[in-house]
Formats: sequence, C-alpha cells, structure tokens
Amino acid sequence: MCFFLCYALVALLAGGGLASEGAELPPNIVLVLADDIGWADYGFRTPGFPTPVLDWLAASGVQLGSYYTQPLCTPSRSALMTGRYPMRMGMAHGVLLGRHNRSLPLQERTLAQILKRQGYRTHLVGKWHLGFHMWEATPTFRGFDTFYGFYNGLGDYYRHTCFGGYDFRKQTRVEHKAAGLYSTTLFEERAREIIAQHDRRHPLFLLLSHQAPHSPLQVPRRFRQRTAGIFPSEPKRDEYAAMVAALDDSIGAVVDALKSREMWSRTVLVFSSDNGGPIPGDSVNMNIGASNWPLRGGKHSLTEGGVRGTAVIYSPPSGALLRPGP
Repeated sequence: MCFFLCYALVALLAGGGLASEGAELPPNIVLVLADDIGWADYGFRTPGFPTPVLDWLAASGVQLGSYYTQPLCTPSRSALMTGRYPMRMGMAHGVLLGRHNRSLPLQERTLAQILKRQGYRTHLVGKWHLGFHMWEATPTFRGFDTFYGFYNGLGDYYRHTCFGGYDFRKQTRVEHKAAGLYSTTLFEERAREIIAQHDRRHPLFLLLSHQAPHSPLQVPRRFRQRTAGIFPSEPKRDEYAAMVAALDDSIGAVVDALKSREMWSRTVLVFSSDNGGPIPGDSVNMNIGASNWPLRGGKHSLTEGGVRGTAVIYSPPSGALLRPGP
C-alpha cells in the first residue's frame, strides 16, 4: 500500500465513507508519524526491543503488510499532506533546508484543510519540514488550527537549534520556553494538553509528527538506563533503542489521555514511519543505530530498506469505526 493511501484512508473516515454506526460525528483521528525509524526497530519484529505500546497496537489492530513510503522526510510528508506523488509537485528530489526559497506548493490542498472542512479541530505537534520561506507555507496557514513544534527537518533535542538558529514555534511565535527541554517529552505534553482541552462536540484530528528517532542521538538518562545492555555489542543501538522507548511511551500517554476524556472508543489511531532507518554508508552524521534487517538498504535508498514502511491502524475492538457505512 503506497504512502498516499494513508491520506486516502483518513480522508475517507472524515468524509463519512467509514462512519461509526449510529453516530452523528465522524471519529477522532490521531496520526502518529515516527521519523527515521527502521523496519526492525519494534518489539513485534525484534524480540526485546522496547516498544510495548506499539506492539499492543500492532497485535490489536491492523498492520499494513505492503506499505511503502518515500525514501526521505520531505517527500513522504508531501505525499501524506496531499495524497499525491511528490514528483508531481516538485517535492521528490531531496529535503527542504532552511535556505530554500520554496515549499509544498501553495495551490495544493492539504489533508488538514480537507478535515477542517469536515468540521474537525486540527492540530500539528512536532515536525513540519514542508517549507517556511513565507508565512503562507507554514502549518497554521495550511489548515491546522494550532501548531507546536519546529519547521526544519532536524535539530538538537534540547537546545532546538538547527544550522545555528533556534527553531521552535507555538503557532507562529518563537517558543523560548521549550529551550532545554527534551523534544519527545514536549510533544507528548502538548498532545495531552490538546486532548484535555478538546471540545468533544467536534471531531479531533491530531497529527503527532515526532522528531524521534531522527539524529542526533540524544535521550534522557532514564530511558538509557532502561535499554542498557539490550544489544551488548552495539552500544549505539542501545541508545537508539532508548530514543524509540521514549517515543513509545509518548504514544501510550496519548492513548491514556484519550481514555481519560472518554474519547478512545471513538478514535482511529494510525501509526506510520516516514522512511527507512539510516544505516552505515547512507550518511556519516545519521548512522544512529537503526536497523532495517532483513531488508536491503536504508534511508535515501529506493531499495526495500529505504521505502518499505511500517503502518498500524487501530480502532476500538468492536470495529464499528471501520465498518462501511450505508
């Protein structure tokens, strides 16, 4: 299943084609995007890998067995936001950098804009990476009611700097309060805040676009202690596993927040990787311990390790939210 079909599924849910039986509102949609996670970086593929929440979602939901992405961040996000092949928009050949005077074309209608027209409250937490050379290219001008995160493709997880500049925003304002705090934790807390404040008379669309586990290799000590020794001969992979553990914990916290607001039974959660994990030889600065075994290649590559992604879709056990409507 191509990456753009994730967009098609979400749009179909919002449009009523897969509506909840007897319900007036379409379901809440929580879409979690992991950045540079490898094919083998889950407990359901590598025993002992610390992803209990994702393991549970995969076992309880639906895994998409032939799910393909683009080999890089910007192209994958372009496909997700528009449902179109990136090459049709000039977004297929590399990633956007801060110096680039371009963005996802402004004439393209985004997923958030479509959902907003369906009555959804739309929120983006985390990474954008689709251009910011003009305000009209940024998230709150492209269909999101709120934005909390960063515009570039990477950054320091604590200082939030990228290529020498500070890159963290709340709406369009620079968010200085984030300085010194870990990105994964900040994004989890903001997602929980959005859920706590959500008006349940309207459906929710939350795109939780995590920075983790993209380089650089940074993670709080408590997670490193949890994963120490899992890969005795690969200390870098131990630390990388700690970053994924922090990501997994954040997903669990979002699920708990939805349950506490009695929203979980009306939520479809979609988890997706954006491309394959970076491996030795792909980029000197991005070999952070990811693994795509047994697939060949990794990020930047059109081989299976670069473009075969992981996707999980979960809805309540009754399956009502995924049953075709009339």
